[in-house]
Amino acid sequence: MNANDVYEAYRFDEPWDGPNNSKLSAEFSRQFRRPEENPPGKSTTSFVAVVGPETPFPGASSVRSEDVTDGTETIMFVEIKDSNINWLEPRDLQFDQMSFQVNDPKGTGLGTPYRTGPRVALLNGAVLSVHSESPLTLRAMITANGGETVPIK
Repeated sequence: MNANDVYEAYRFDEPWDGPNNSKLSAEFSRQFRRPEENPPGKSTTSFVAVVGPETPFPGASSVRSEDVTDGTETIMFVEIKDSNINWLEPRDLQFDQMSFQVNDPKGTGLGTPYRTGPRVALLNGAVLSVHSESPLTLRAMITANGGETVPIK
């Protein structure tokens, strides 16, 4: 199955872990994962949205890209370490509960077991690895309308 086939087979009128959708979990993992991550067939993800009032995902829906005043370098999705989150599970990283330290030993923010540094996806579609950004810089990169100017490396 390719990514479009998986999307077409997903039943939006069924819970994420319902009888049809749970069968698709391994397919999502095969299509949407880091190559060095889980073995194919394992259905967990390390990529989540950061959600909360200050983010592009402030509540039940997202903000429109044109309403993000901090620019298209705003972080939309982040890599987290050892999440044990099923690909289909509607669970994300809460902005007001996360650490803004890369690879925080508490495991409550951006993290990865790989030398590349955790990856982030930006509003403009770019994907980059973060390494030693300060907690204040990471926080600024995640807010959608905080008014911060952040240089992207």
